[in-house]
Amino acid sequence: MKTSTAKDEFRSERLRLTLLFLATAVIAVALSVFLVFWQAYGDNMFKLLGSKQAKAEAYAASDDPKGGVVFFGDSLTEFCDLDEFYPDLNAINRGIAGDTTSGMLERVRSNVVKLDPSVVVFLGGANDLHHDATPEQITQNISQILSILTEETSAKIIVQSLYPLNPNTFPRYMNFVSDRTNEDVLAVNAALPDICARYGATYVDVHSLLTDSDGLLRAEFTPDGLHVNGKAYRIIAAKITEVLSL
Repeated sequence: MKTSTAKDEFRSERLRLTLLFLATAVIAVALSVFLVFWQAYGDNMFKLLGSKQAKAEAYAASDDPKGGVVFFGDSLTEFCDLDEFYPDLNAINRGIAGDTTSGMLERVRSNVVKLDPSVVVFLGGANDLHHDATPEQITQNISQILSILTEETSAKIIVQSLYPLNPNTFPRYMNFVSDRTNEDVLAVNAALPDICARYGATYVDVHSLLTDSDGLLRAEFTPDGLHVNGKAYRIIAAKITEVLSL
């Protein structure tokens, strides 16, 4: 009887230690992944998790001053520290991570037109490509957005090209390119100059400033093949600032 009890206690202790080891391993892996994401995104990591609807409603309810410069787009806009890269503009950020041009079309009046902006810097379409939208559907939405901005504001409108992608960044679990392709990016960009001309907007090609010799987003500019870092934002800001001064 004593021997049986001792064996049961041994098995129980071994099970406890095994579970403890597994729990520790899971925590260590989770912490490691968290640190990798934190190193890549910093505070922006939490913006990836925020509700698009809640952000749009918060923007609509805000009392930001009118008549300023508004940056309108998705995560590539939301993640950009406008105070750092455009320190003289007092710019207003209306980017929402994960947003599509369809979503931007729905919120353009409440989030942008409401502010009676003097300048709108627009960027959108990368997320549409992840939701099976064609380049034609994307450019149609962009055309409608520009139509609203042209008819309902007196803003100078600047439209950025879509940024290039890099499907080869490591670690693989950090690559956000997914089913997006550079071919579709180029197709959208090819249509944008004519659309901008139709509405008196200014098209700005930043795509060519970010590509490597293979036409991919330069590895030193991105943590995940899709989003860009401060090095890239500084180059983009220099180009946008140049256009704003014209």
